[in-house]
Amino acid sequence: MSGSYAQYPYVGNDPAEVESAMGDLQGVGRTLGSLAGEVEHDTQSIKDSWPKGRTGGLAAADAARMGGALDECHQVFARAERALSKLYPVLVAGRRKVDDLNHAYLVLAGPVNSYDGALAAGFPNLARPQQLFVAEDTLRAARARSGFESLADIDRAYAQVRAQVTEETTICDELLNRLAAQASGMPGHAAGKSKFDVSFGLLWETNQVAGILDGSIRFPADPKGVHQAWLQLSPDQQAELLHARPLWFGNLNGIPAADRNIANRATLSAQLLLLEKACEEVGIATPNRPEGFDQIPPDIPSIMESLGFSVQGARQALLLDAQLRRNGKFGAQLLAYEPGAYGGKGRAAIAFGAVDVDQADNVVFCVPGLMSSLGNVNNVASDALHLFGAALLADPGRDTVVVAWQGYDAPNWAQVVFQDSAEQGAKLLAADVNAMRTTHGGPIGMLTVVAHSYGSTTTGLALQREHLDVGQVALIGSPGVGGDAKAVADLHLLPSQVFVGSASTDIVTDSPGLLGADPAEAGFGGTRTKAEVVGRGATVNFGDHSHYFDAVLKGESLYTLAEIAAGHGDRLAQDGMLAQPRYIKTVLTGDGSSVQVEIDPEASRTPTTGHDHANDVLYELRKPGP
Repeated sequence: MSGSYAQYPYVGNDPAEVESAMGDLQGVGRTLGSLAGEVEHDTQSIKDSWPKGRTGGLAAADAARMGGALDECHQVFARAERALSKLYPVLVAGRRKVDDLNHAYLVLAGPVNSYDGALAAGFPNLARPQQLFVAEDTLRAARARSGFESLADIDRAYAQVRAQVTEETTICDELLNRLAAQASGMPGHAAGKSKFDVSFGLLWETNQVAGILDGSIRFPADPKGVHQAWLQLSPDQQAELLHARPLWFGNLNGIPAADRNIANRATLSAQLLLLEKACEEVGIATPNRPEGFDQIPPDIPSIMESLGFSVQGARQALLLDAQLRRNGKFGAQLLAYEPGAYGGKGRAAIAFGAVDVDQADNVVFCVPGLMSSLGNVNNVASDALHLFGAALLADPGRDTVVVAWQGYDAPNWAQVVFQDSAEQGAKLLAADVNAMRTTHGGPIGMLTVVAHSYGSTTTGLALQREHLDVGQVALIGSPGVGGDAKAVADLHLLPSQVFVGSASTDIVTDSPGLLGADPAEAGFGGTRTKAEVVGRGATVNFGDHSHYFDAVLKGESLYTLAEIAAGHGDRLAQDGMLAQPRYIKTVLTGDGSSVQVEIDPEASRTPTTGHDHANDVLYELRKPGP
């Protein structure tokens, strides 16, 4: 179980490899014992047959020394084999216990989360809701089935297993090190280097991997350190770590994108396999899409939850799996996947492109806003796919990869007027984006963040406070850039690096400033681009907040975003795709007083359509030659 998605990783060496090493040591030991016996016999023959004298005595002495060395080697190998034979059953028992604990966690985690959620909902008028009664019954059954009262109890049991295996492994390692040191001083062998290095090579390599997994070898935390340490490992060691801890290494900044993709797809496959097994247990066909849960009997989801399986997680896994197949022949990389993050809302990042994101000329992160989560990851995935396709046409000669970044706990309607979610998201966004420069195979032509809605608030705070290292940003449908920023300089960028797409009828951009300054206003100093919605509403509305990536109507916004993503924001002026900023105008009223009114020049013009790089007169000039 620990080789798939698991809460608790195995501790210590792989018993199969230790068993193999024991067999090797036994074989070498038998050979050395046989050789020592033959040399002893030959030594006696020399003594018996060589004429007495100085030459015969020297020959017998040399043979005796050789026999002694061989016998000592035999003893060293025998002791090493005995040390491993004591460690082997401890490792086997430890893995069985870890499997049991992972199963217990799987059974108990879902009901615990459901019960905690029911408690958090509260009891209005002192009435205990039916949901809570069901959660209590489910939790009681899960406790009986798992054999544990709480997740903390399972954690403690795992800590005991880890301590026992680590202690036995340490004892064995110390003995092997002493034996290697002893062997290094034997006749005919250079001091300081064990003559058994080759025989023990596999064991030392395994110990290094096991040490990383159990924490006895500290793996770096910063992306640069992670990347350097990763490149020092052999391909086999890397593969073993990805297999053993996909959830960890798949989401660790500094690990190359290709390896993260392998690990995260393994986690996703494990989630889908759990779904299949849960469906088998309750006797229903496995849904192949999220909507498939709507056709199953209404009591089945609660039964599955009682078995420790998250129906919410299953829906998310099916939806995420579908997104990874949407890019056709180009494919996608799963750069992040944490199904249990944010109380089950989940976390993921998908890179859409024609090349490995670590080899791309340009990299773009799409940051979504309000109510986004892994449960609707198809929304940001669609935005990223549309942008990837348009950027590919904007500059066919350069590879642009677009990342759908569902990487933070986005707010709901009750939270959206506060910046708390943006503050936490800013840290995560800056960490993920900045790490891209560490793993990339060379300088990135243009690293861009395209942030929509509340995502622009998150991005604004990342620029102000978290040292987000990008070449440019595009803030679209922004309710405000967050924090204390009043101008582009407060984002630590130039006006030519801050693009703003703000439809005049987008009600979100007409917010009262609770989330910071409006980047589309003249005083902010950004570069406003055309983003009017074809068929827009007569007044401000929520519908026009969701058309910035619209590919069907070939509108203004996606065209400008594609130019920006491809690193050609400087072409927007010649393309006629820049817009005038909003500004404040003082207006006299009928009674002679004055009021300040915000004027949006974009509201007075007709939105344009037909913007398509494939039909653009410049397309043939931009397309690479044969």
